[in-house]
Amino acid sequence: MFNALDNLDARRHVNKMCLAADVPLIESGTTGFKGQVQVIKKGVTACYDCLPKETPKSFPVCTIRSTPSQPIHCIVWGKSYLLNEIFGASEDESAFDHSDDGENASEIEELKRESAALRTIRQSVGTPEFPRMLFDKVFNSDIVRLRSMEDMWKSRKPPEPLDYKSLMNRSAAAIAAKDAVLKDGQKVWSLEENLVVFNDSLERLSKRVLEMKSSQNGSAGDAIITFDKDDEDTLDFVAASANIRSSLFGIDKKSKFDIKQMAGNIIPAIATTNAIVAGLCVLESFKVLRGDYDQAKEVFLTPFVPARLLAPDKSRAPNPDCPVCGVFQTRAYVDLSRATLNDLVEGFLKLELGYGDKEISVSNDVGILYDPDETDNLDKKLTDLGMSTGSKTNALYDAKTTLYRYKAGLLFDCYRRGRRRSVCQCRPRYPGSVGNCHSYSMSQIVDPETGPSRYLISPSRAPRTAFPSQPSRKRHRHQKQMGTLPL
Repeated sequence: MFNALDNLDARRHVNKMCLAADVPLIESGTTGFKGQVQVIKKGVTACYDCLPKETPKSFPVCTIRSTPSQPIHCIVWGKSYLLNEIFGASEDESAFDHSDDGENASEIEELKRESAALRTIRQSVGTPEFPRMLFDKVFNSDIVRLRSMEDMWKSRKPPEPLDYKSLMNRSAAAIAAKDAVLKDGQKVWSLEENLVVFNDSLERLSKRVLEMKSSQNGSAGDAIITFDKDDEDTLDFVAASANIRSSLFGIDKKSKFDIKQMAGNIIPAIATTNAIVAGLCVLESFKVLRGDYDQAKEVFLTPFVPARLLAPDKSRAPNPDCPVCGVFQTRAYVDLSRATLNDLVEGFLKLELGYGDKEISVSNDVGILYDPDETDNLDKKLTDLGMSTGSKTNALYDAKTTLYRYKAGLLFDCYRRGRRRSVCQCRPRYPGSVGNCHSYSMSQIVDPETGPSRYLISPSRAPRTAFPSQPSRKRHRHQKQMGTLPL
């Protein structure tokens, strides 16, 4: 599998699916003049998530909504706040950092009231007064409120509110040249030109909303428009809104082209960089086809390093602490004639092991049996899915769980983050129980005639719990007799 996707979520999904299916993955990407190629093989090399990736930049909500100081602050305001409040599903919380909300409680409450007022204006979409109402709200009334907070402006220049009517009176020339203004994405528009684009984009977006409502029998709840860098209507609205807000706070305005790059997180693609990385992918694929994973390299394209253009490095080993490819193993005692895949997913993985809030994918040698989008097998018995005594099934979530199912027998293995530490072969002390290992114990047993249709063995603590560094003398002596001292 060759992978060169443009966002983290998609790359992580492909990484998980290739690990689940045991398919080699050649992961690659470019950032301007820089590039990278990585070979990923389950259990042999590090996967995409073995090293933490930089999370997308977020901004304090008070900075975005009250005290912007950079063009990106105004762009995020237009894209994640204003557009969503008027045409989308409220503000995009992922773009904001709420860690300091407690220190600005009064300001946050005021911002919530502003959002509620915008949702009221939203009901006027498509009316002749709509552009003026929205402009007066966000570029006049809200700015007047901010200026009234004198403590906020002791060390910075306060914003200047705008009057819609007076600005429209100065925009006659820009209105006459509207078509030329809209086509010129490289030019930094004047304040009057931004107002013209603001009104025109509002007209286009309002028309789309009304058409969506009409096709959905007047259902306003489904009439939602989200930002897309390739959608001229939303891009024009975000660009004009961001530039008008920038002018209020004395921030440099940006061209539509620059705003598209910043709002869409676009890094220009360099043809020669893409060609070099594609060639490296092909070279690494020869090693994968031959099975020479020990010869596979992780190659970095670093044109600004004086030593060399290409910096190859030996493929990293899997990270035992990786939340995706690190393995935790346990065994379960299951009545295969009665247990279904739903019992395994809902009763064992989510309830017993405590991963109810995770997205889980279950697979075996046959293929993928279950994931959030593939639920047809949930009501099938495990035997109908190719599971038998001693068969192995993989469950992939934020971390991967390998489960062993047995028709009879209560032995189970103890693993810690993929590295085998010991095997406990304690004998059951009485019918219906198992011998205790220093990390695991038998879960509560339910009568199979009246309760869930399986016996389950689960960790007494979370799977990542470290083994005790100093086991008790009695336990140590017992392990020594059984020949199972930790490695």
